Amino acid sequence: MPIMAIYRSKEVDREAFNRYRAEAPIEPAPEGAIVHQVAFDEDGLLVIDVWEDEAQLKAFNESRIFPALNRLGITPVEPKVLQVHALWAAEDASRRNLAAPAPNPESVSA
Repeated sequence: MPIMAIYRSKEVDREAFNRYRAEAPIEPAPEGAIVHQVAFDEDGLLVIDVWEDEAQLKAFNESRIFPALNRLGITPVEPKVLQVHALWAAEDASRRNLAAPAPNPESVSA
């Protein structure tokens, strides 16, 4: 059964996220990943992922995500995990992929 992982962090702004993505690119898509979405609002970072199952999410977090965050001095956040009740995507959804911008070179050493 697919799961949805929801991450929230006031610590991570757009530039910190871009540094993280340069440190731990998500491409190629990890085994079991279905959807990855990132947005920012007045409360900071919001990430919503959909995975085939929670075991694949945990394995990816432990092998790639949390080590990269630790290298950058960013506190890893455990996601809220929910069972997906319904999932719909346009047939050509991959055409709408939007990559995170490269980090500002001045902030890479931060």
